[in-house]
Amino acid sequence: MKRLAILAAGIGIILATASCSKQATYDPIAAKSEGPTLEQQTISRGQMRASAEHLENGKRKWRVDDGKHALKEFQNSLKRNPYNFEAHYWLGIIERDNRRFDKSSYHFSHAVRYCPQGRWESRIRVDWGYVYEMQGHKGMAAKQFDLALLADPNFREAQSARHRVLPLPTASFNNK
Repeated sequence: MKRLAILAAGIGIILATASCSKQATYDPIAAKSEGPTLEQQTISRGQMRASAEHLENGKRKWRVDDGKHALKEFQNSLKRNPYNFEAHYWLGIIERDNRRFDKSSYHFSHAVRYCPQGRWESRIRVDWGYVYEMQGHKGMAAKQFDLALLADPNFREAQSARHRVLPLPTASFNNK
């Protein structure tokens, strides 16, 4: 009986050790939920509509190079719907252009959290990577570019940004 208990404990330790040795990988599909979260469902249709209108106004202001009013419109959009990933994205762009990198990273992180998977996530991560690149953090920039490529492997801007920041190592087999 004592041997059986020791054997069971040994098997348990082996199984626990084996399960801990697995490496965690980022799966963008598993990281995103299919539908809106419970918090997102609490936003009324009127608030969603108002948020969308402020977002469109902000984009119009941004296109005519009126960053000050664009900023206010995007902030108003988030007041109506704090889960509006596109408003977070545009605020991240404005803050990056104004070299307020902490605020920019904050908005990009929220944009990634609430955005649909695929091209949008890749676009946000590339712009977030530029924030790190502007600060001289090439490793963090490369990580964002890699995550962008996981979200959309065919996104050329992510591919070129990744190779610009940390080019693939080249091997030379010439003995000359």
